[in-house]
Amino acid sequence: MGIMLACKSLYADEAFVLIDVVVLGSDARQPKWIALKGKRKFIHVPVGESIIAVKPGKYRLGHFDFQKNKRSGLGTVHVGTDGKSSKFVATPNAITYFGIIELKQSRWGSSGKKYKLGLNKSKKIFEWACDKKPELFSRYPVSVPQVDGSIKKLRIRCDT
Repeated sequence: MGIMLACKSLYADEAFVLIDVVVLGSDARQPKWIALKGKRKFIHVPVGESIIAVKPGKYRLGHFDFQKNKRSGLGTVHVGTDGKSSKFVATPNAITYFGIIELKQSRWGSSGKKYKLGLNKSKKIFEWACDKKPELFSRYPVSVPQVDGSIKKLRIRCDT
């Protein structure tokens, strides 16, 4: 007669996303939250975290909040849902590379400031994330979505 033990990893069935946002312009007001729309609800990610834990699944950019609280209001900039670049899949037991969202004020509209959204795929976000959570990179590969829809897996080593 023996005893069987089941052990579950601390991060089992979790997914991670490399994501951040910046408004271009040195004097521009910066957002406080990135709202990601998941299967049923929004999750709000603090700007500046660079790497966040999420449940595996499909997400899209919802909006950016410029106020301290997470409620939509006067300081909220909504993202259109038609762009393929605003969607991603957080893969289980991997770090999904989304990138740095760049907002550029384009003009004033009837509902306030209008922004153009760009996606910076620079390596800078890896440096930020390595500073915050280097242990994740030794455990998980980074999933990098390709233009053709495939996923490229990379291993990143954080220099400490």
